[in-house]
Amino acid sequence: MESDSSPVAQFIRRDGRRPTEIRGKELRLSELPQFGGSSVYAQGGTTVLVAVHGPSASGMQEGGGGSNYYCRDQDRCEVVIRINPTSFPAAGGAQRVIQQERRRAEMGEKYAVFVSQLCLNAVHCAFMAERFPKMCLSLDLIVLQDGGSLAAVCVNAVMAALLDSGLPCRTTIAAVCLAEVEGQLRQGKTVETKTSYWLDPTVEEEDSLFEEINDLHPSQSGTSYGPLQTVSTSVCVFANPNSGGGLVAYHQRPVKAPLTPAHGASDRTAVLELAEKACHVIFDTFRCCNVPLE
Repeated sequence: MESDSSPVAQFIRRDGRRPTEIRGKELRLSELPQFGGSSVYAQGGTTVLVAVHGPSASGMQEGGGGSNYYCRDQDRCEVVIRINPTSFPAAGGAQRVIQQERRRAEMGEKYAVFVSQLCLNAVHCAFMAERFPKMCLSLDLIVLQDGGSLAAVCVNAVMAALLDSGLPCRTTIAAVCLAEVEGQLRQGKTVETKTSYWLDPTVEEEDSLFEEINDLHPSQSGTSYGPLQTVSTSVCVFANPNSGGGLVAYHQRPVKAPLTPAHGASDRTAVLELAEKACHVIFDTFRCCNVPLE
């Protein structure tokens, strides 16, 4: 991974952030008092609402839309995750709406299953399911707005809802997304590719080719910068270091072509270090939940 002095690492993004900064956050708890716990978590232009049902006796879950879920593990609480997109588009103009519709078509049900599994792993890591045998806990996620880094925002919203519910948790979980970004540095006839990792990418930054920076960084002494290209996106999930910490989940997804070995594990350690530092900011946000961990 390039140092902070590289041209790509110093680039100022459209929303004013540097590559190592995450978007502004907003957390509201108990928005749905009829449920055991709820949260609305926003990170930039991405907003997710989570409602917690239960734990309740095995069988039909309250608020589950008539769907039946039965406990398969008699020694632990069964956990069910459901993700639903909103029926109205987010604000931001026709181009943004078209872009989001294309993302939904590309990701489809497969991506929803991935995010559900990611949230499920986070709940299993944090929630003390062994205290509620023969019972079921379900969490409904509603994506109010998708402005990028949706998987991480879903995990953080789920953790906040768990804290709001008062259910016993052994730790807290936080997640961040990163984009692997390449840009070309041209000096005369020499062209060099520079790589950097950008925290909390927006929906535009998650696209394969999202920014021409020639006009933003005019040529000086024969030097110019080519377009920025997103090679891959990653999501990293960490446990709170105050309760042991550690990596809970890591997933890297190529944006276009399959990853080459150079885009694989060579910089993974540096990526995880950057992601873990960013998760500390999320953990600080969770402290306002004021729920003691057991």
